[in-house]
Amino acid sequence: MKKSFKRIPMSELRIKLPKLRRQIQAGNLRVVCTHYGEIAAFLLPLQDVDQEGEDISLTEFRDNLTEIWERLLGGADCIYLTFHKRRVVAFVNRSRFDLAKCLELK
Repeated sequence: MKKSFKRIPMSELRIKLPKLRRQIQAGNLRVVCTHYGEIAAFLLPLQDVDQEGEDISLTEFRDNLTEIWERLLGGADCIYLTFHKRRVVAFVNRSRFDLAKCLELK
């Protein structure tokens, strides 16, 4: 099955996250988060990620998006976003994910 990737600027992520979360969680979508056109991070379904990381609620993620992204830039591999204390989506450092999988971006 071909994996579907969608490119979304970090500036739009805060607004689109609730709708995207359901699509990513179901495995129907993977998101490439960009910042001024450069790949910043990935939002991936849990089945695509096998790294250790901390858990952060979706609400906290949306409220503190810049700070959490800076954690990835500082060396964190993965941050798991939770919904009702259950992991639903992974926010992954761009250097920890195989970019060859992203050749076809929507």
